[in-house]
Amino acid sequence: MPYFVKSTEFAIVEKYKYIKMKKVTLLLFLFCSSFSFSQKPIAGKPYVMNDNKDFYFLDKILKNKKIILLGEQTYGDGATMDEKLNLALHLNRRKGKNTLVFETGMYEGYKAWKLYTANKVTTAIYNRSVYRWSNTRTFQNLLSHMERTASFKDTIKVIGFDSEEGGSLFSQYFIEDLKKIFLERQIIISDTVFSNIEKIFVQRDLNNVATNKKDSLNLYQQYNLVLGSFKEIGRPNIQEKLMEQVVLNQIAQVDLEIKKIQKQKLKQQNFRDSQMAKNLIFLSELYPDEKMICWSSSNHFANN
Repeated sequence: MPYFVKSTEFAIVEKYKYIKMKKVTLLLFLFCSSFSFSQKPIAGKPYVMNDNKDFYFLDKILKNKKIILLGEQTYGDGATMDEKLNLALHLNRRKGKNTLVFETGMYEGYKAWKLYTANKVTTAIYNRSVYRWSNTRTFQNLLSHMERTASFKDTIKVIGFDSEEGGSLFSQYFIEDLKKIFLERQIIISDTVFSNIEKIFVQRDLNNVATNKKDSLNLYQQYNLVLGSFKEIGRPNIQEKLMEQVVLNQIAQVDLEIKKIQKQKLKQQNFRDSQMAKNLIFLSELYPDEKMICWSSSNHFANN
């Protein structure tokens, strides 16, 4: 039996001790999996469910909730992941929460979704975008579900909310997509600027920028040029808005890495969590009619 912090809020009744019992105590994932790094008990409420009712008791609790956060103690915890997927599919069927937002690169998640919905690739593309979980059985079961429901146009959208872009889709497509936006809007940006942006964002060649004031000032001038060009776009579409947010993510991420090269003292995790929170707010505004289930490690969701 797993260890739980002892508190009145999370007391486990003795009669639920044995697995063969039909009734079990369900502790919400976000709180359960936070115990390993929290020194204080987190106030919460246990709910009892049985085999027949499944997750239906959550219908009332989650009514009118736009965003649900599902954490896990460690990446790839099999039992937790299985229950998270069961819960996500239940909410998809019952509550119309059809968007799964993974702790993966915002651009890579969006690019995978665009390629998949354009029928240019199969669901296997998500193995390149949701790389933290792609080698798990649970994630492969999710992809199988998406394939089964695609013909009914009721499939789950899978995107990302992380400021880090760690997979191959970013290096393969990002710069070309960025160029295409400004080309179609007839906004002129020189190839030199795009080359420098690629060198910094994709190749992560940061040493000169971190150690040379002139190179650093030049880079920030190019940042301002690109961001200013986004502001010239009247009535930007969804992709243009998202690409601007990705650029902001990369500027913030590069700034953090430059500070590390310069051996500045900083709290990396606080920065990344803050950026991911901004991205979730951004996505909730980008898709105002969609209800989102967010899938991440619990430490990114926990306050304090």
